[in-house]
Formats: sequence, structure tokens, C-alpha cells
Amino acid sequence: MKKFDKIIILLIGAVALLGGLRNWYFAKTGKEITIDGHQVSLLPCKNGMNEIFGRGVDSVGMCKCLLPKFYQLIKDDPDKIEHFKEVGFFKLEGKSNDSAILIVRDCVLSNLLDTNYKIKISQYFKASIVDRFKGQLDSTIKLNDLQFRNFMKCVFENMDGRITIKEYFADDYSKNDKIKKIYSNCLQIQLMSSK
Repeated sequence: MKKFDKIIILLIGAVALLGGLRNWYFAKTGKEITIDGHQVSLLPCKNGMNEIFGRGVDSVGMCKCLLPKFYQLIKDDPDKIEHFKEVGFFKLEGKSNDSAILIVRDCVLSNLLDTNYKIKISQYFKASIVDRFKGQLDSTIKLNDLQFRNFMKCVFENMDGRITIKEYFADDYSKNDKIKKIYSNCLQIQLMSSK
């Protein structure tokens, strides 16, 4: 083999090695985020956001927004930090959960890809919807427990797959015509059934 051929083969090998190293490096950098010295995988968060919001949000952008803010809520609890490093985002209790919901809302709205994407109402969303409607009902009309459960069942059935991400995360449901109509129809059904 001539010297020239050896140089060409060596250059091709070097380019292939550098290409492989580059691909390995960039594959690793998109899968983790470092928060306060803790390596946190983006994959559980990304997969969860894809499952909940589908193509409606940029799941990587959402997780890069969400995880550092969520960490601030749990940073003083070593057990929660360990759980956080494994799974990323998880449900909290009490006021911390209320704060987490606001963080999710802000991160969703800043990472929307499709404002018309209609979401399925999962268990995660139901608690928030119940709280919002309960507050509205308590200030206007009193329903007994059974009526309220039936009212919420009606609301979920009518919202599921019919409201957009943007509508779900609206500041005030009373300003959204579609949600107002669902609220009004379901309330009317419950008030009629109590007579």
C-alpha cells in the first residue's frame, strides 16, 4: 500500500471516529439536565408530557422549563430529591401541589406548539377541574355531594377530548364560552334532577 493510500484510510477512520463521538455526545446531552448539581433524566418527564399533551406542547422545552422550577419546591427534602432524580416531576401534597400546578401551567403555555390540540381529561387534570368548579359553585349554588359528583361526571364527559390545552389552562373558565356552556348545561341537568 502506498503512503498516500494509508493517509486516506487514516483520515477516513479519524472522520468516522469523530462522527461517532459527536453522535454519542449529542445523544447524551439531550437526555439529562443538571439542576443544582443533580443529574436528572429528561426522559420520564418527556414521555409523561407526550402522553398527557401529545403534539400540543414541545415536551423537551416543557421539561426544561418545569424541572428546575419544580426542584425549587422540593430542594429541602432529601427523600424527594432522590425521587426527583429518578422520575423528575411527581405529584406533591397540599400547597406544594398547588404551586406545582401553577408551574405546569406556566411551562405548558410557554411551550405550546398547537393551541387547538384537544386534551383527554386524565386523573391529573380532574382534581384541578373539580377545585375550579367547586369554587364557582360554592359562591353561587349549593349542590349536595351526590349532585356535585354527578355534575362533575357530566363536566368530565363533556370536556374530555373537546377542549384545547389553551382552554384547559385558561386563567378563568367563566370567560370561555365553550366551558361556560358545559358548566351551565351540566348544572341545569343537576338542578332539574333535584326537583
